[in-house]
Amino acid sequence: MEQIARLITSLIPDVIFTWRRHLRSVRGADPGGATGQEQLSNCLKLILSEVGTAVSTGKFDIDICADAARRFGRIRHQHQAKATDLIREIRILRTGLWNAVTASAEIDPASQLSAQAKSEAVFDEVIASSVDSLLERVKADTTEYDPLTSLYSRTLFHRELEIELQRSARFRRRFALIMVSLQITLPPDANTHEAFDCVISDVARLLKDKLRRSDRMFRYDNTQFSLLCPETDSGGLQTLCHRIALDVSQYRQRTGLDVDVQYGTAGYPSDAQNSLSLIRVALADQSFHQTGIEC
Repeated sequence: MEQIARLITSLIPDVIFTWRRHLRSVRGADPGGATGQEQLSNCLKLILSEVGTAVSTGKFDIDICADAARRFGRIRHQHQAKATDLIREIRILRTGLWNAVTASAEIDPASQLSAQAKSEAVFDEVIASSVDSLLERVKADTTEYDPLTSLYSRTLFHRELEIELQRSARFRRRFALIMVSLQITLPPDANTHEAFDCVISDVARLLKDKLRRSDRMFRYDNTQFSLLCPETDSGGLQTLCHRIALDVSQYRQRTGLDVDVQYGTAGYPSDAQNSLSLIRVALADQSFHQTGIEC
């Protein structure tokens, strides 16, 4: 068993490379760019490491495994994956692992069967946790409130944006859209799903408390928020964005956590006249407003 466990550890980079190449041939270019690919690879490294531990000792760290699987499910949800996609991808990973083991060394068939049996608990946990995570994200997208932050959901945001456009066009009013993205890097010893969610919840509450009563804040994506600000001119918009940057900077200094923020803005009717264009303008504007390091 020790020989197979060591072999699994040494084969992890090759197994992940083969897995990604196989999926790329099925679905085309890898989604998410370099960052998304790195995040997926980190999840798979943890999962395969736990497979090696299970083969060696007959046990594995279920919390580490579940956390990596849940992050895997959230990442794949961002790329519009379905539950059946996740199950198929984990099975491809499992098959690729044992194909690589068989091709790399002469192993007694009985020993390999025993190793595979010990690994099944890991893969079962990965499938269950990743699917649960994906279904939670799907549920959050189809409800009006995000359970983690108590903010309005992305679905409600799109509905409210259309209403705001119609209202502003009818009464010749202006309003602003702000898209806020967080970049969160946690220390290795605190890099867990629960710690990540805690930071998201803290920052969401911090920003929401500083808004005007007429402003509305939504959770647009995992680390992204959208704000609708009626009757907001360029001066008021600049003040609000500066307040967001300052609040995140103070949170960073107070907690010592590596949290940065990017914000992008778009105004109606000056920047765009429909919802899709407003969102695109605000997202494109984000690259010019990265703050949080020195504010």
